Amino acid sequence: MNPYTSRVVRSAAEIDPAVWKEACGPEPSATLDIRFLRVVERAFGDVSRFWYVTFFDEGRPIACACYSTYPVDAALMAPEPVRRGVAFIRRFWKRFLRFELMMGGLPASTCGRRRTSSRRRMTAGRAT
Repeated sequence: MNPYTSRVVRSAAEIDPAVWKEACGPEPSATLDIRFLRVVERAFGDVSRFWYVTFFDEGRPIACACYSTYPVDAALMAPEPVRRGVAFIRRFWKRFLRFELMMGGLPASTCGRRRTSSRRRMTAGRAT
């Protein structure tokens, strides 16, 4: 039987603050603060999707992570003639060279960590 489980929620409002704090450790990155997560959701909610994952070892919270999507326009940095061609094609195919990028982290860069774990060390596949 696998002792590891996880819980995935789609909104910071669904996160259990006590469990999240324990999973993220005693001194988590500011980017894992639930208040920060809520601000990012409000700022990017119209273009991004979010997932917050809490990992458990036999019911004990041991790690947390944020995942999100962000829209990318592959033609954004292309030379002008390419952008004109893409604009023409998009008159018929609106999403041409546009896609959602899924990333481990948030669509806001703070140069900080996006995943962390509590102080328990992982040894031989088990939290200690």
